[in-house]
Amino acid sequence: AQGRTNMPRIGYYLSPSKAEKMKWSLFVDYANNSGVELVPVDLDHDLESQGPFDAIIHKVTDDLTDPEDHKAAAKVKRLEEYIHAHPNMLEIDPVSRQRTVLDRGSMSKLLQTVNDAMPEDKYVRCPKFVIVQSLAEGESYLSIMRRYGINFPVVCKTIQACGSKQSHMMGIIFKEEDFAHFQAPLLIQEYLNHDAMIFKIFVIGDFIDVVRRKSIRNLFESETEPLLFDSQKPFPPNMLDGFVPSSESSSHAGPSVPSSPTTEDPPTDTLRQIAREIRRSLGLTLFGFDVITESKTRTHAIVDVNYFPGYSGVADFHSVLLKHILD
Repeated sequence: AQGRTNMPRIGYYLSPSKAEKMKWSLFVDYANNSGVELVPVDLDHDLESQGPFDAIIHKVTDDLTDPEDHKAAAKVKRLEEYIHAHPNMLEIDPVSRQRTVLDRGSMSKLLQTVNDAMPEDKYVRCPKFVIVQSLAEGESYLSIMRRYGINFPVVCKTIQACGSKQSHMMGIIFKEEDFAHFQAPLLIQEYLNHDAMIFKIFVIGDFIDVVRRKSIRNLFESETEPLLFDSQKPFPPNMLDGFVPSSESSSHAGPSVPSSPTTEDPPTDTLRQIAREIRRSLGLTLFGFDVITESKTRTHAIVDVNYFPGYSGVADFHSVLLKHILD
């Protein structure tokens, strides 16, 4: 084991791609300059020889996604056994809690619970959705949609929410035959026009921050061509605000549902209440959720939740995260 100093000693485990994307090395430098020793944890080797730690902060969602990946499973087991053997050590956030965000079906049900817990005056709702594990004989996607009151266009996503290339492939479709681009099990969710603006809400304990991002354009009622994309990459041009599909270009100079550049941020008290409900339901302290404002009704909708996001655009991320760990 390492020799002890008076500095708090925090272990961390992130995938190399996650650490690079977050510029994690800058946080390590910030912590060290603030009197906190931040050290990487190697889950391929025994943790007793790497400790002791006052806390471990980690994201193991990628290692949890494939039950057939025995190496990844061994890493998670090693981490869980070490944490179990050191009950006084702080864990941010528990492995068991991270498991709950792996499945989009479970997350959609959670969001519906959050939605139901919100007061009516908050004007929050979740898009209608249905989880299709498989099609029974004589059943169709359209018949299932009708049963749940869902109309085209719809967003199609795999059930698995992270950890694989396939989990990031999505599509917006306008007719039944385009379900051929996807394989069950999948999540079918109604698409809501939202003026090409999405609000990324980043949560660190009690702290929240709102970052605006460009999103998918408003869709035309006459559109029929599927829009397929990778959610981890920039949207293709035909999904961006200002694009007019060929079915509309001859009769319209612009979108039939024009995007509004004046979309206001959702009320802070509403976002705080959503964050509290998600935190209470999931038992997580590091997460993000996405909110859109429906074009016609101006109702706010929660459309996604993810654990330990990149926090891109949060100006004081380093100081807030370090304070959260130390608190």
